[in-house]
Amino acid sequence: MVRIRRTTLIAAAVAIASCMRATPPVGPQVVLENGAKPGQLSVTNRGPGSVDLLRKVTVEIRQDGKWGATPAEVALVASCGEKSTAPVHLNTGQTLQVAPWDGWGCNGQCPRSCRANYYLGPGEFRFVVWTADQKTRFEGQPFRLSDKDPRK
Repeated sequence: MVRIRRTTLIAAAVAIASCMRATPPVGPQVVLENGAKPGQLSVTNRGPGSVDLLRKVTVEIRQDGKWGATPAEVALVASCGEKSTAPVHLNTGQTLQVAPWDGWGCNGQCPRSCRANYYLGPGEFRFVVWTADQKTRFEGQPFRLSDKDPRK
């Protein structure tokens, strides 16, 4: 029976591990970053190729330790003048500064008339976006809305 020293095994494992190359992630790599104020969002494509994203942004709230969608109407638009519903195309390295959301349900991002609008705070929220084919989901970091309505 051959005896191999433990130090020899460890050295061999380290040598093998150092020779292995890390495999880069496959597919889109989209990063959602919160701004300085709650409700501010930027979306950056850090992947190797371009990506198409759904316009609709899901705003989730954490309740009882679980995340769930809110009725907030938020879109991947840089300004409220944008009316397109087509997917957003981001090239590699491109960032979209999204028009901010102020915590209201139906006109919290872009002013418009709506019935039964209400403030969704206080609470812990996050933004979620999807690829246009709805196969890949990207989650932003949590942020807090206070109980104080920012419009008052």
